[in-house]
Amino acid sequence: MTQKSIKIATSKTEQLIEDNAALQSQNNSLKAQLEASAIKGLGDYIADTMTNHEDIYFHEDNVTGGDKDGWRSVDTMEFHKRIMLERMIGHYEYWLPKQADRESKAKYFAERYKAEYSPDSELSRNNFMGAVARYKGDHMLTTLMNAELANLQATYKDQFLRSYSSLKATVIDGDLPSDIAAIMKEMDAMDAVNEEPATKAA
Repeated sequence: MTQKSIKIATSKTEQLIEDNAALQSQNNSLKAQLEASAIKGLGDYIADTMTNHEDIYFHEDNVTGGDKDGWRSVDTMEFHKRIMLERMIGHYEYWLPKQADRESKAKYFAERYKAEYSPDSELSRNNFMGAVARYKGDHMLTTLMNAELANLQATYKDQFLRSYSSLKATVIDGDLPSDIAAIMKEMDAMDAVNEEPATKAA
């Protein structure tokens, strides 16, 4: 092996070790976030922060009914709380499938470098350690995002007594022309057949 190739191999090894340390640090940080999220999630934080617990004094004039003056418990932040929860739910519902895909790819490379691992090769060792660290980091992030989405949806239901999801049809079935609605039902029936488990031939 020439002096140049030795220098290149050494440089690559040093870079992989540095990358592995950075990924391990990222993994530790995400683990700490997950533990904190389990104690109090983002949904709880938004609900606690964006709730006005004070009574508000309302003054009514004689046109609207002057006998209704007085203190009332009205949450003046409710609109903003609802919007913030809905936007955060939409954020996680949009990004979770993409993050799951990232985790799947990271798992693929971790398994690939595991199969290629050789105890005599420092490069293969670092490749494997780096790939596993990345997989662990992506797995922790997926877990955290799932936990936060569940917390946000539970908080929304607790605050507004109904469920919310940004993943909904853009056209109401009742607004569809009858022929299009019939085709869609036919398509759904075909999908349902395809989803049924295949039965073994007798």
